[in-house]
Amino acid sequence: MATVISHLIAMVISLTATFIRRLMVTLISIPIVMVINHPTGMVTSQVDMVT
Repeated sequence: MATVISHLIAMVISLTATFIRRLMVTLISIPIVMVINHPTGMVTSQVDMVT
């Protein structure tokens, strides 16, 4: 019985670690994507092309 409990605990810990890692990657990538797709950035690049 103890082995089953420890196995379940290990599964939960690994799932939590994977979830936290994905959450961190998402939180890091969202601002980068927002900066890349930012409208003002596109406007400034178009202005540079015109000039």
